[in-house]
Amino acid sequence: MHPEILVVDDDRMYAQNLAEWLRNRMPHEVAHTDDKDEALDLVKSTYVRVAILDQRMRRKLGMDGTELAAEIRAIDARVRVIILSGESDVRDYQKSNELRLRHLVKGDDEILLREIRLARQQYLLDLERSAEMKAEVIGQYRPRVFLRRPAVEFKKLGEEYVSTTPDADEHDFRTLVHVNAGQSVTEARIRTFGHDIEIEEESTRQLEATGLFRDVVIAQLTTSLKSAIRERGRFTVTEQEKHSSEQRFEVPEKDQTEGVVAFAIQEAPLYHRKRALIQVSCECCGHQDVVTVGFREPSGQIRRRRVDYLTDNKQRITEIGVR
Repeated sequence: MHPEILVVDDDRMYAQNLAEWLRNRMPHEVAHTDDKDEALDLVKSTYVRVAILDQRMRRKLGMDGTELAAEIRAIDARVRVIILSGESDVRDYQKSNELRLRHLVKGDDEILLREIRLARQQYLLDLERSAEMKAEVIGQYRPRVFLRRPAVEFKKLGEEYVSTTPDADEHDFRTLVHVNAGQSVTEARIRTFGHDIEIEEESTRQLEATGLFRDVVIAQLTTSLKSAIRERGRFTVTEQEKHSSEQRFEVPEKDQTEGVVAFAIQEAPLYHRKRALIQVSCECCGHQDVVTVGFREPSGQIRRRRVDYLTDNKQRITEIGVR
């Protein structure tokens, strides 16, 4: 998990409830904690854009919200910090003003939601400015009327890992061989795995939900991103393997004694999950925005597993390995 929103409060239940409330209203990952070290580790190792900190946490965390904000800013100065407190005094507001932090009172959730959205966008704008020199124009959308210049331009500012370790989705597993107890199966065929860049459906739904882009613009944006990534490395991976006709699969007596009535050998391609930050610029109206698009990039590796089907109708999965 790579959260964009972080909630820190010495009342763990409050932090958990607020994080859950935000998850139901925002399309972004939200993390929560009541530990300052864990909070700082999340800022160091993930992509936290907005931190929501309780002010009065000294008794449990050894520091208040504004002090934790200073440590977060020392790690990433772009992180937007919102101080949230139910018992603030003049000194608390003074500290927040000195650090240019937004200071809100607990309880007004709609204002908080609005401020988080604004703060996240400000972070992305800072990121956009720092990435401008390395930005890559990946495509454009031209309406069906003749224009000398494209109406909408897509510029990739950068990429972030959502999961650094490649993994497989359950629906990607394919059964290579299925064997019932008392049956033997010989396998002699060539199998081919092909996998390509995949745009996460959740990303396109989020773009549609903004109401800022028409379907044809979103379709062209995602097509342009896929093309740009393919050109970078030509990641369509094909794997072929021949099984000898001498190879036989069967359920051993030992496994049958343990309740195995059948088993299957399955394989799936492994993907890295990433998200791209894309600047979308409309030349006809001057509107410009930064959006994030999640995608899966093939790693070139295959995961194999054995699935045992047991007498109690349960399954037992054993990882065989990655290659």
